[in-house]
Amino acid sequence: MYLYEIRYLLDLKQSEQAWKLLLEAHSRFNDDAEITLLAALVSLDIEEYASADDLLNMLAKNPAYLDQAYYYLGISAERQQQFDKAKYYLNAVMQEDLVLEARRKVVAYELLNDDVDAAIATLEKLRKDFTVFAPDTFVMQADILWQQNESEEALRLLTRAARKYPDNEMLLFARVQLLDDKSDYVVKRTLLNHLQALDPTNLSLSAQLCTVAIGQRA
Repeated sequence: MYLYEIRYLLDLKQSEQAWKLLLEAHSRFNDDAEITLLAALVSLDIEEYASADDLLNMLAKNPAYLDQAYYYLGISAERQQQFDKAKYYLNAVMQEDLVLEARRKVVAYELLNDDVDAAIATLEKLRKDFTVFAPDTFVMQADILWQQNESEEALRLLTRAARKYPDNEMLLFARVQLLDDKSDYVVKRTLLNHLQALDPTNLSLSAQLCTVAIGQRA
């Protein structure tokens, strides 16, 4: 009954009322992890950070919810601009469906501190620990290098990565973006053709092929 009423209130955007009801439900069923998590998330939504942190720290005692608790403790710290604390929690997240976004935020904090080496080290460790996200990490690392005016090194990195993941559209597209329409015409057109073969319905690829062809003739 509690959850039905709470979800109804949330659907009506009445978060404050839902939050109060959630805290009441939590006090009665404090061993219910789903109620604790929902109460924490609504606390975050209405900027009741002390409540959110208390609930998430309770949730962290449940091994099945540890990663979710750490992820949202990181989000809470971020919203309070406690970036070192946020980084600590987000670095501890190891659940596959949360880890990429968690480390993406860590990289952003490190770049905010102009610590490029730390940002790249974070990506390299993620690549080692979660090979499923290797293409994502290569693209993020290349973007960092490009922002540091190291576009040639970024291109070399993506070229090496593409040898390992020849059909990864994200990697191929990132590589295309770094190639020059004129001096890299052959490679760029080849990559765009390959991308189009992988995704024939993508109209933006057709447009890019036209742009490259026009650029070559100019």
